[in-house]
Amino acid sequence: MRTRIETVVFDHPFTIDGVVGKHPAGAYHVEVDEELLPNLSFMAYRRVQTAITLPVPSGAGLARQVITIDAAALAAALLNDKTAPGKSDAGDPGLVA
Repeated sequence: MRTRIETVVFDHPFTIDGVVGKHPAGAYHVEVDEELLPNLSFMAYRRVQTAITLPVPSGAGLARQVITIDAAALAAALLNDKTAPGKSDAGDPGLVA
């Protein structure tokens, strides 16, 4: 088993299917647990769990909670955030004119 830690950024408040509530824009840590697939002639891993660290709904200071989520639901939320109305790509260094 291995765990990868990624940071995802939401530019707008967002929701994720299966998670209660709307969450503020910002950077979030995502942990992806993967297991090694056995009996292959090369190393390959399969995702077994994805979790995101979110603020506690009560807004109690620095409190955080780790929620297991569906990887596809996270991908859909990120896509929705990037294509949200009012999103401006002007000045985005990742875009080539």
